[in-house]
Amino acid sequence: MHAVEYRLTEGSGLLEKACRAVAALNLPACIKDSELRYLVVNAAYARLMGRPLRAFEGHTSLSLSADIRDAEREDRERRSLVFATDEVIACHASVSSLPYTLRCERFTDDDGSLFLFETVEDMPLGVLTGTADIGGASDLLFSSGLMDFIDAGIVVYDAENRLVYCNARFAEFYSGFGVELKPGIRLEALMEALYFSSGYRRVKEDDPAFEGWMREQLRDFSLPYLERVEQFADGRWVRMVNKRLENGMLVGLRIDVTEFKAHETLLSAQIRETWLLRAALEQLPVGVFLRDQDRRLTYANAAYDAFLGGNLADYIGKTESEMFPQNGSQFQQENERILQTGEALERTGNMPQRNGRAIPVITRLGRVATPDDEYYLVGSVTDVSLLQEREKALIATQAEAEALHRQLEAVLHALPVGVLLLSADLVIEYVNPFFYQVWGEIGGEKTLVGKDYREFMRMNFDSGLYDYGDRPFDEVYSERAQRLLKDGAFAPREVRSKSGKVTVISKTRLEGGKILSTYADVTDVRMRDAEISKAKAELERVGEYMQGATRAMAQGLVLVEQGTIIMSNEAMARMFDVPPELLEKDRDWSGFFAHCAARGDFGTAEEAAAMLNAWKDNIAANRPFSWLIHVAGKSWLNLEATNSSGNYWLVIVTDVTEMKMREGELQRLLSRAEAADRAKSEFLANMSHEIRTPMNGVLGMAELLAKSNLDTRQKTFTDIIVKSGNALLTIINDILDFSKIEAGQMKLRSVSFDPAEAVEDVVSLLSSAALEKNIELVVRIDPSVFGKVIGDAGRFRQIVTNLVGNAVKFTETGHVLVELSAQSAEASEAILSLRVEDSGIGIPSDKLETIFDKFSQVDSSATRRHEGTGLGLAITVGLVGLFNGKIDVVSEVGKGSSFEVNIPFQMTERRRDVPPLSVAIENIRVLVIDDNDVNRRILTEQLQSWGIDGHAVEGGPTGLAVLQEAVAVGLSIDAIILDYHMPVMNGLDVVERIRADRRFDDIAIIFLTSMDVVGDETLFTDLNVQAHLMKPARARLLRSTLFDVVRDVRLKRARPEAFAGV
Repeated sequence: MHAVEYRLTEGSGLLEKACRAVAALNLPACIKDSELRYLVVNAAYARLMGRPLRAFEGHTSLSLSADIRDAEREDRERRSLVFATDEVIACHASVSSLPYTLRCERFTDDDGSLFLFETVEDMPLGVLTGTADIGGASDLLFSSGLMDFIDAGIVVYDAENRLVYCNARFAEFYSGFGVELKPGIRLEALMEALYFSSGYRRVKEDDPAFEGWMREQLRDFSLPYLERVEQFADGRWVRMVNKRLENGMLVGLRIDVTEFKAHETLLSAQIRETWLLRAALEQLPVGVFLRDQDRRLTYANAAYDAFLGGNLADYIGKTESEMFPQNGSQFQQENERILQTGEALERTGNMPQRNGRAIPVITRLGRVATPDDEYYLVGSVTDVSLLQEREKALIATQAEAEALHRQLEAVLHALPVGVLLLSADLVIEYVNPFFYQVWGEIGGEKTLVGKDYREFMRMNFDSGLYDYGDRPFDEVYSERAQRLLKDGAFAPREVRSKSGKVTVISKTRLEGGKILSTYADVTDVRMRDAEISKAKAELERVGEYMQGATRAMAQGLVLVEQGTIIMSNEAMARMFDVPPELLEKDRDWSGFFAHCAARGDFGTAEEAAAMLNAWKDNIAANRPFSWLIHVAGKSWLNLEATNSSGNYWLVIVTDVTEMKMREGELQRLLSRAEAADRAKSEFLANMSHEIRTPMNGVLGMAELLAKSNLDTRQKTFTDIIVKSGNALLTIINDILDFSKIEAGQMKLRSVSFDPAEAVEDVVSLLSSAALEKNIELVVRIDPSVFGKVIGDAGRFRQIVTNLVGNAVKFTETGHVLVELSAQSAEASEAILSLRVEDSGIGIPSDKLETIFDKFSQVDSSATRRHEGTGLGLAITVGLVGLFNGKIDVVSEVGKGSSFEVNIPFQMTERRRDVPPLSVAIENIRVLVIDDNDVNRRILTEQLQSWGIDGHAVEGGPTGLAVLQEAVAVGLSIDAIILDYHMPVMNGLDVVERIRADRRFDDIAIIFLTSMDVVGDETLFTDLNVQAHLMKPARARLLRSTLFDVVRDVRLKRARPEAFAGV
């Protein structure tokens, strides 16, 4: 009974189909379960392994063969299971010593179980034919050595294009293509090796060009007879003859025809050279002709034919007298003298045409001799009529340039910007009229052209219009002159006179050392900027009034989610006359109800129970309700509970004691309260629309204007508008988000997401900002982070972005560390802890209490320096509150800050445990070289969690010393993780020192680099660097890369002869 049959009953769905497919295959194939035990094998696989079908049941490859080479096979099989990668494994058959290739791929059954599907490629010939003995004439063909004496390559393929036999001459033809000719190898493999070593490759292997070429070759090889000549990569030419027999076998003959091809190529080159010379003469714009010793025209090119009027056939064989009757005698004398003496002649004149028109030309004549001393007259005729026309065009162009110069000068005169041109030695060469208007406050002379820049500066200084402080003139001028003469670009500068006039001065360096200065009066623009700033301050003041009004409201307010109090105001406890702790955050609202019920606020026990049931029914039905309560027999309170789309219940309590006495007055006040609530909501909505809509219009039109044809000054203005508008829109969005949080209108979505990936994505986005400031941005994901959770991924990323962005913003040197960990709370709940630590400026202790307040800044100048609004942390606190989390901060001025956020989440999917190291790569030793202490600590911790023996040092010299000591004591190091940016000796210096010592050739090196040092990939290849990763490197990528390079190192150490020269 086949192995397929007795295992089919245990499978279902996709597995069952796979089992049937394996049974139908002619190639050796098998299926293994997630424990690497054989599940299904077919007859071809059993024959390959030399065992009966029943022998495979319940065994792995290693337990069945006890061959240490199968340990590598099982390691690659586990890799395919874990990473879902297709693996190609080199193995040896049990029935022969010939190697074969095993392809392994993972698939998942309908119930989620993992299996491996494995097929054998490049099988030994004995397995393909069903027996190790091919027998008969084929056996004689394989064993006989007579074929090796034939000076021609002979090859035989079977009907399925597998190699059966080739003689020594054939093997010699294909010895340089990197493929081992052995029985069983497929024709496709040989053709692929020929393709990628013959200069065809210009694209990737999976490109359609390669696939089309392969299809064409296989089609030719399937023909009954094929004969052609091809050139190999080493330059040899081979005549190829193929004959497909009736039984499907292919017999091929290969003959070296290189020498014959060389003669053929030489002859073709001579013919081609002659053709090229003639073609070149035909393409010349100069007329060229030849005359023999009898002065008869023997050759003329196309240009000369054009001179003759396109009738060259009528002139071939004629003398100059026959061609030009009017000037024939003169031409004859010149030509005879040149043929006799060999002297050259050049003359100008007009060449007559058949139509009677003459063309101005330059004629050059000379004598050439053939190897048999036969003289020919060679001449050229150049048409100079175009040169004369170009001379006229040049004069016209010069006149046009002068006109353009006058137009340009008119434009400069009309510009509403002052223009001043300085020579390389700071002498004023040009000033437009508008400059004098800008400069008019100073007065004085109206002609500045020709004056020295020092004299111009002296006029400004003496006028007293600008404030230069107590500095003397020579110091002011020296500073200005040095700035002008210094190489590099000029930054626009804004100056304000004592009268309030604001001028923007821009300078541009021109060719020849000249400097073009423009002076723009922006006084009106700055006045409008001041008005905008005033409007912004008024907007902020109105927002503060609204927040103050909410805090001072006389109504009691409480926010409840799933029975837990999220927020309440002081008025709530005061109106119900209960201890404030009963309404604290995270308390169950039932405690508050029980306290009031025990006091009799809800009537008798039966009445209180009935009211409680009514409340619960309304809550279950998401139905708003209202209730009138008599508190302690003193006051009447009206409780109104409304639900939101996010399962929040907003409870507002109003003191309605006076309503019993003045019903009408209370109704009016209630209407006003409702109108105020609606006005607040409408105000927020209108603010969003009324500000965003015109702002988007301003930004859109400014971007369109920037794409139009503007000058430099106008582009500067549009860039300022776009940048300022985006900054203002960001501030508005922050204000509106904060308003939504305070109003309880922001709702969280519940989706499944991976918090570790979210943190790594945010850090990747902010890594460029950290790189610009040359600070280390480090991520540590604790192994306790379990997997996916349920929550609002976007708002969680916003929390991470705000905290990490602030850390990068306020850190000038050092590092920013982002840590994510988790601790279990209940069976399906865990608390995520996000900690962001920086080495920045720190927060004073007196500011820690207010750092989370809206519009709060540690330093009043921070807003200007860092472009902040003071809302980032306030929004972060609000979002953390919506997550039912908390946030803490610890900081020390000058040393940095640490923000920690703890948020509860529901777990949905746990991360798979890291598989144990395979036998082939256990006991790994890794040396870490990094000058940053935080990086060393995190890398060491990661290596330890992966079961790797790691040691970290702070710099290149120490790392080299450790390597030397390891060699001295006989300790083998597998890999080095190396940082690029280090003092004293950077990463490249360390690699060069390591690779200069041949004792360290078998140590793998992994580079950790930044975006600014990625460079050319060949740099790392030349230094024998096995891998390089961008910082911050994700843990999973670092682990897989490390295991890959260590596995390669171990293989090279185990079999050095196999990798000789690699």
